[in-house]
Amino acid sequence: MSEISNTIKKLQILNIIKQNFNTKTQRYLSRVYKKMNKTVGTETVASRTIIYVSFGGLLMKLEAQRSDVDEAIRLDDRLYLLMRKVY
Repeated sequence: MSEISNTIKKLQILNIIKQNFNTKTQRYLSRVYKKMNKTVGTETVASRTIIYVSFGGLLMKLEAQRSDVDEAIRLDDRLYLLMRKVY
């Protein structure tokens, strides 16, 4: 019984997160959420690191100083990609 109640609680929490995400991001044309479970590829050029993250067919390239990337993005982190049209 405890396992079922834990699963229900997790689903309720995920539903709340999804509702908050949709409410706060309505002004954007496209909203994508991904849990960072792996990177598609990484490169290191001089002191810069390039990370490629796949959002289900949409590939994002993140490039920054190596120290910034090592501290900012880790496995199991949640990434949000918000896109809107600029006029």
